[in-house]
Amino acid sequence: MKTGGENEARQARYAAIGEIAAKWHADAVATAHHSWDQAETVLLHLLRGSGAAGLSGMAEMTLLQLQEGSLRLWRPLLKQSPSVLKSIALEQAGSYRHDETNESNLYLRNFLRNQVLPLIEERIPNAREALCRASEIIRVDHTYLDGMAKEFLSGFACSKPPVPWMRYEPFSHLDESLKSRVMKLFLPQDANYDQIKAAAEIKDGAAVNLPGRRTLKKHGDYLCIAEEIPQPLPLAPLLAENASAGYGDGIHRQAVPLEVLKQCSLRYRKPGDMITPIGMQGKRKLKDYLSDRNVPQPMRDHLPVLCIGNRIVWVIGIGPGEDAKCSGKADEILLTYTGRLPFEM
Repeated sequence: MKTGGENEARQARYAAIGEIAAKWHADAVATAHHSWDQAETVLLHLLRGSGAAGLSGMAEMTLLQLQEGSLRLWRPLLKQSPSVLKSIALEQAGSYRHDETNESNLYLRNFLRNQVLPLIEERIPNAREALCRASEIIRVDHTYLDGMAKEFLSGFACSKPPVPWMRYEPFSHLDESLKSRVMKLFLPQDANYDQIKAAAEIKDGAAVNLPGRRTLKKHGDYLCIAEEIPQPLPLAPLLAENASAGYGDGIHRQAVPLEVLKQCSLRYRKPGDMITPIGMQGKRKLKDYLSDRNVPQPMRDHLPVLCIGNRIVWVIGIGPGEDAKCSGKADEILLTYTGRLPFEM
């Protein structure tokens, strides 16, 4: 049974619809999908092993993403049978057109429509109506649970680059019915069923390979999606003001002596970087310092550092070194980093 050709034809139809809608400056298009189309869609998704999203069938209103932009697809006749549509066509136009390709059982949807469903209805009358009813029930549950999953992600995860992350502890306490939903929304859209399932069950030390040479792995209380070759965000500016406003929190704001600041540069970490944590003696490798502070490994390359050569003055987002120590003199500058840090929403 062919399925690839059907999908390609569907995409071509929607692309053509989008072009026509753009020409007429329309933001919505009505289609003639009916209840039998819905029943076939639900059965097709069931046989493919779809979850609640697929078993919900077609929605009356769908937002299509096309090259020309978004387009609302309206299915006002979705609960009507084909006989109703034929009656409307005969009444309004006097005739209707029948696509001969609908008779070919070479395509899977036609096979279900022409052979499988009629055979089922010999034993189970109104099977199509039952499939449509089931899809409505599933859609209500799916909408509710999907809303809960999105609410969880809004409070405990961030999908922004350079390191998408999710808090593991609250995720681990979710009901099993939500874990896979949360992961499906969190992971890249091209993640498959096995990858979503493995991610929902991830444990310490495990890693899940994802499309695009990405990997999901647990780092302390974070689940992080890391790229094979990470691309840090552009460094954001530092705002400077007199330190009379305070010494800062060491995370987003930090006071630095002016003479030290004159020698500093802003960059991301490099091999060989060292830091003397403020209030301590002796140098430490920056990677050990970050490890001691439980910074997830994928995030470490995306933390800006204020430095003098390989001597770290301030790891923005984590804490200052001894070089940033202030003593209340007038020539001290309070710095504020204006960018987003990798562990922030």
